Amino acid sequence: MGAAHFFNRRYPEAVEALLASLGALPGWPTTYRFLIASYVQLEQLEEAREGMIRLRAITPTPLHAAECAGNSPFRNREQRALYLEALSLAAGMID
Repeated sequence: MGAAHFFNRRYPEAVEALLASLGALPGWPTTYRFLIASYVQLEQLEEAREGMIRLRAITPTPLHAAECAGNSPFRNREQRALYLEALSLAAGMID
């Protein structure tokens, strides 16, 4: 649900759903990625930075390898750009 809210630009609802999801599966990298992207869109940059630090503790690559190679599972270019640009911004805050 969190990803659906994100792509529909309902970022507060996305954050709520993604935080609930992390309660059930706290080590799931994709959930962190969408949560971080949602925080960026809400301009909650400190939360995004903290999320990126947690994500890097789970996986050394904040972006999924397929996304980095241009093989994103998201077909809609606008949605893909929204997601990847937000993650890239957050990744740059901790480099």
